[in-house]
Amino acid sequence: MNVLPPSSPAALSRFALVSDLHLGRGRAAAGGPAADRALIAALEGLAGRVDRVLLVGDLFELHHGLLPLAFASEARVVPRYHPALVDLLSGPRFVRLVGNHDRALARLLGHHEDLRLDAGGRRLVVLHGHQLDLLHTHVPRLEATASWAADAIRRAGLPGAWSLALAVASRVNGMHVPPARAAFTRRLLNWARARGATWVAHGHDHEPLLLTRDGITLVRPGATSVRTLRYALLDVVSGQASLHTERL
Repeated sequence: MNVLPPSSPAALSRFALVSDLHLGRGRAAAGGPAADRALIAALEGLAGRVDRVLLVGDLFELHHGLLPLAFASEARVVPRYHPALVDLLSGPRFVRLVGNHDRALARLLGHHEDLRLDAGGRRLVVLHGHQLDLLHTHVPRLEATASWAADAIRRAGLPGAWSLALAVASRVNGMHVPPARAAFTRRLLNWARARGATWVAHGHDHEPLLLTRDGITLVRPGATSVRTLRYALLDVVSGQASLHTERL
């Protein structure tokens, strides 16, 4: 597990968490250049309020290209649609984690798989969450192909296919019940407990969550859309956390 930062960790305690931007080709996810400008302004403002912005995976969408499993070619194409955002997110105020939809961009953006920070007697561990997704861990190519197929059908005018795919994936991963009782939540808590964590921050599930169980607090900012930036604020030293939504 990577440690953030490599020296003087007490210097960093206030974080913003942003996850699941799923920036794709043109208007496929982020809405194109106009939406990019609004998102850049919001992220710059957020970065000015904290020590670091943790981008908790799936910043870009590489699974929904023209062909299934064409991750390498999408990794070359998708950043060209969002050059200003790539420049911003590559900057020192942002720390990037890899998700299951943007792993092929890890070399370009310097993604981490997971992170650990110790400050004020508390330990924060961060991951995207796909590492505890049963479909991803056991049948990743099938999961990616099914995601591509469902999105292709959605773009063809049948949005119910995407909803059905999400419902199936949610049931397999134990996310179909309230978070306090979800199997996915139990896996996250066990993962954090094994690493001596007080806090665990993650994405993957697109719904915001702030939940404390057995001395461990889960913080999930939720997915950002064309019109809405979702984020969480976390102060590791004071132990304060909150969820926020900002119109773009």
